Amino acid sequence: MFAFLLVGLSLTGCLSVSYQRLEMPDGVTLAKHETRARYEHLLEQPCRHMTAFCPDQCDHGGVYAVFTIESYTHYQQFTEYGDEPQESFAIRLWMPNGSPDPETPTALRKTIGDLDAGQTVTLHWNHIYRITEQGNFPVRTVTYLAE
Repeated sequence: MFAFLLVGLSLTGCLSVSYQRLEMPDGVTLAKHETRARYEHLLEQPCRHMTAFCPDQCDHGGVYAVFTIESYTHYQQFTEYGDEPQESFAIRLWMPNGSPDPETPTALRKTIGDLDAGQTVTLHWNHIYRITEQGNFPVRTVTYLAE
C-alpha cells in the first residue's frame, strides 16, 4: 500500500509540455535564439494584401501563437543577415482556411495547445535561409519548447 502511495505522489503534478525538433530543414543557419518566453495567446492574423495573389490566392495570415521574450539564455548570429534578439515571437499554427500549417509539426501544435496564457516556457528557434527550386526564403524553425 505504501508503495502505491509513493508512486501516486511522485506522479502528481508531473504533467509537463515539451517539444524538440531533431532534424532541421535544409538551408543556411543565420542565427540561433534560446530564450525564456511567456505564452500570451492565439492571434488570428488576416492577410496583409502584400502580393498580387492577395487575398484570395495567397496563404498569408492564419492563427498564430504569440510569445513575449522575457530573457535570452543564449544567442548566436552567424551572418549579418541573422535576426537580432527579439522582443516577441509568433508561430503560425493554422492556415487562413482552417487547415494546419504544413510547416508547423503536429507535435508542436499539440504542445502549444497544452499551454496556458501567461505560462513561462523555454523557447528556442533557428533563423534559417532556405534555398529551394521554388525560391529562396527565410524560415524561423522552433527547435525546442518546454516548461
